[in-house]
Amino acid sequence: MPKLKSTTGTLVSASATELNLLDGKSAVGTSTVYPVEFLVVGGGGGGSSGWAGGGGGGGGYRNSFKTGSENTGGNQNPEMPAIMCRSGVQYTITVGDGGTGGRSSAAGGHSSFAYILADGGGTAHGPGGSSGGGSNSNSGVDKNIMFSNLGTKHMQGYAGGTGAHGIGNGRSAGGGGAGAVGIDGPTNAGGGGAGLSSSITGAAVTRAGGGGGGAQNASDGAGGSGGGGAGNKHPASGTAGTTNTGGGGGGTGRHYNTSSGAGGSGVVILRMLTSDYSGTISGSPTVDQSTVALTTILIYNASGTYTA
Repeated sequence: MPKLKSTTGTLVSASATELNLLDGKSAVGTSTVYPVEFLVVGGGGGGSSGWAGGGGGGGGYRNSFKTGSENTGGNQNPEMPAIMCRSGVQYTITVGDGGTGGRSSAAGGHSSFAYILADGGGTAHGPGGSSGGGSNSNSGVDKNIMFSNLGTKHMQGYAGGTGAHGIGNGRSAGGGGAGAVGIDGPTNAGGGGAGLSSSITGAAVTRAGGGGGGAQNASDGAGGSGGGGAGNKHPASGTAGTTNTGGGGGGTGRHYNTSSGAGGSGVVILRMLTSDYSGTISGSPTVDQSTVALTTILIYNASGTYTA
């Protein structure tokens, strides 16, 4: 049973599944600092369109919460256990938008909390939180030696897959996810890479899956678990990534005027002891003090602030 300091200095007990915070409250000058755990997910990349448009990459995934086998993006160990926030200081929370789909598909927007930055997911051939999948005969950019298949600029996810050859019968690849590489398109369009699961809110939720690839005359790519949109073939449109999961948008095939899916917007989740929670917020986050005993959980589906 870990021991955690309350605001009065009294020690309180909680099970390891209830609390995962540092025993870290301390006074610094006339103010107090206390630990805040985080999950920061960037916006998903938009799926592309064309002869066979690749799926968008899942948003970058930055996680400090550790219970069981949970990881941060790229299946790396979780980051520092928490950010030490100073009482009276206002911290900015930015939630990245999903990238637009279509012929001019775009990467997702960055999400951030304090100095923690999660990159937006990439579009076809482009790096990002996770990279977009290859379209038709092209490879996802992170298949190149420069990116060594890590899938991101800052190692927050995985690479997109490689598309198959053949104008008239193209089969594109899925975008990378936070937890797995996007699937190649050798026979059918590739599915999106899987995202990662976090129980920082008290319930396990998977986020930052890659979008599925589109095709011309083959089966479409499924969206990766964690909000990735499914790919489609002409004349159907690719499916958008799920809102506030950072899922990549699905690609679509054959003609540039067929729409592909937009990426899903990101999310920022903060978790702290209720005895530390100031109650000073903006941006209308969801405030949950019931899911996990003794903690307050703030879920930002849009940008805002928290004053410690």
